[in-house]
Amino acid sequence: MVDFDALISKLSALGFNNVPVEHAAVENVEQWKEALGNVNGLPGDYVLTKTLIYKPKQPKSDPFAPVVVVAKDDTVFNSKALGTALKFKDMRFASEDVLKDTFQTIKGSVSPFVLGKVPSETIGNVRVVIDKALVNENSIAFHPLDSLRTVFISGPTLLAYIASIEGLQHVTELDLASLEGAAPAPAPGGSTKAVKKPAAAPAAPA
Repeated sequence: MVDFDALISKLSALGFNNVPVEHAAVENVEQWKEALGNVNGLPGDYVLTKTLIYKPKQPKSDPFAPVVVVAKDDTVFNSKALGTALKFKDMRFASEDVLKDTFQTIKGSVSPFVLGKVPSETIGNVRVVIDKALVNENSIAFHPLDSLRTVFISGPTLLAYIASIEGLQHVTELDLASLEGAAPAPAPGGSTKAVKKPAAAPAAPA
């Protein structure tokens, strides 16, 4: 299990060298975008993200295998097509109980860093999907375990962090936008608009 300080220490060892920024608590991407607009000293260009957790339909005899999708906020994809690619059916957003009991997080605070909080007996069943659109980005925004702060890391640091999760066995990079289908998978309660750095304003804290 990890807390904020332990997470920042781990990210620093993987190449993260920025200071996390604090802002007002947010529940969705639009609020996140607005909150960051009130903070000085942000990277010149960055991308916001959505981390979606799904509970696929499985035979009762199979171990629970949640799917964690880490994507650019403006990436639109079809969850049914994603399920087909992963050999799952009926991909539905995980309940708040799953967020709390398996990932020890809440809606609005979800990020790939919650993988470090998954119990050891479960992490081997988790499927992680990384949007290829993130891999070469230099400055990617994520919540470091709560929605009161944001860190900006590079694509390589993101991949290194995920690779460092002990027991995690199923990681896939996919061009999510190329998946066939018409029904998009937006961040719950959020937006699918592209985001660039808003104009800085005086500092005002998933």
